[in-house]
Amino acid sequence: RIASIISKIDGTPGANDTPGEMIFYTTADGANNVSQRMVIKADGKVGIGTSTPSQYLEVLNTAQITGAEGISASLYLVADEGDDNGDGWRINSNQDANDLTISNNTSGSYVDKVTILTDGQVLFTGTTDSILTMTVGSTSNDARIDFNNGSSVDGGITYDHNSSASSEKLILRAGNNGNHFYLTG
Repeated sequence: RIASIISKIDGTPGANDTPGEMIFYTTADGANNVSQRMVIKADGKVGIGTSTPSQYLEVLNTAQITGAEGISASLYLVADEGDDNGDGWRINSNQDANDLTISNNTSGSYVDKVTILTDGQVLFTGTTDSILTMTVGSTSNDARIDFNNGSSVDGGITYDHNSSASSEKLILRAGNNGNHFYLTG
């Protein structure tokens, strides 16, 4: 055999009760015997690489979601309460900027909450003011958290690490008008 699909009893049959499962087999290159690759259990659970899935979809080892050319790849986690609002989260690998975004949907559309940029910066979008973001990132000599009001940096915290420990400093910034508080090492 090179491949097969087998249906068999999955549980204990009774009067008007015949639980079944489907098992999918293929033969690997260089082999001459089939191996189980996927199973659909009587309770609807699907196992890929495992014969005993404990969730509705269980993949042993690695799974990959790939967006077609020009389309972002997304994973949706939805807990629908029956109100047609989606009530879920989306993890999105954005094809244009190659960043990663986590979005929440509680009112019928997805709103970005966290974005990780390709340069390592992390943007957090506030829940009460969608314009306010917090950027976590670094430049060559410092690590920083910036608070942004949508058009400019409103303040933040910077750890400035220069070449010597005596010149290290922690800078607290209020607004973009030069009001700073310095702690030096």
